[in-house]
Amino acid sequence: MWASYFDEAMGGCGPEGHGLARFNSDLTVDWVYPLNSGLPYISDCYSLNVASETAYFCPYTHFHILSATGSQVTDWGPSPYRSAHHLLRRGPDLALIRGWGPEYDVATMLRISRDDQPQLGAQCRVVLPDGMETRGLQYITRGGELHAFIRSTWYHTDLDSLSTAAAGTGV
Repeated sequence: MWASYFDEAMGGCGPEGHGLARFNSDLTVDWVYPLNSGLPYISDCYSLNVASETAYFCPYTHFHILSATGSQVTDWGPSPYRSAHHLLRRGPDLALIRGWGPEYDVATMLRISRDDQPQLGAQCRVVLPDGMETRGLQYITRGGELHAFIRSTWYHTDLDSLSTAAAGTGV
């Protein structure tokens, strides 16, 4: 189980003081994000997505795209958007969904590799099946899957669908 923390918790001396922690099944701390290691500091984990044994995250204030597997953290470089609150990830493909202002529903496709900064791709808006805007939805991401909830309704899409929409329409 992974937990990310926001700035109000960061003054603690336990796992919360690291911004990101992984716990064992008995809820004992298995790993914490390394402090003073040259990696971006986590004041708030704006987005967190876990796929298999790897956590992908984009923390405030540096807004780098990072991943953690085992005890290894990889910095994939700066995110092109400073307010992405959700991310989807599968292989080298990534989608960031922004969180503030009129572009709260914009999904931006990215491709990352060890050799380059994230390569910016096309964009699309996340909309309901009837084409209406998504204001008020609560999102949960897992790997390449996006789940959205409003009251008792559950919507689902994935990275492939967002990528196809971005390639065909743009924003």
